[in-house]
Amino acid sequence: MRRAAVVLIVTLLVGAVAFVVVTRDGRGSCSSVVHERLDPRSLQHVLPGTPPPSYPSAAPTSGPHQVGFVEGGIRREPLGPALQVGVLESGGVLIQHRPEVTREDLLALEAVAGGRVVVAPNPALDSAVVATAWQVRMRCSRVDAGALVRFARSRQGPVAGGDHAPGAP
Repeated sequence: MRRAAVVLIVTLLVGAVAFVVVTRDGRGSCSSVVHERLDPRSLQHVLPGTPPPSYPSAAPTSGPHQVGFVEGGIRREPLGPALQVGVLESGGVLIQHRPEVTREDLLALEAVAGGRVVVAPNPALDSAVVATAWQVRMRCSRVDAGALVRFARSRQGPVAGGDHAPGAP
């Protein structure tokens, strides 16, 4: 009986230590990458002065979009959904965060930004951080620079198949 209790306590302690290590090093803070259906309106351009279209989420992965180059880097203001999709349609990666992230987290995000990676606040997100590329999304409960760098490196690049047919991830 005593031996079983000791084994149980040791097992619980090992599990608790493993949980702390996984949580501390970032693994487990981001979801798996989700591949989403192509919005059939993805060929539509949103023109200045027209009513904004609706999107299924605050961080869409395809759909009507604004055309135009958005340089990678840090943005201090949120991007509208049509511009978000425009970034993705051109082969970019968008990493958005809720405004309440810490200064330390912002510094980590700045290290990910640049090239074709745009980092911007988005108060409407349902997660602390959401990374998107054309038709793919990853949600993070907190800033996980390693996971975000891997996501961005594997998905940024030239658009394959023309202006409106970005390559599959």
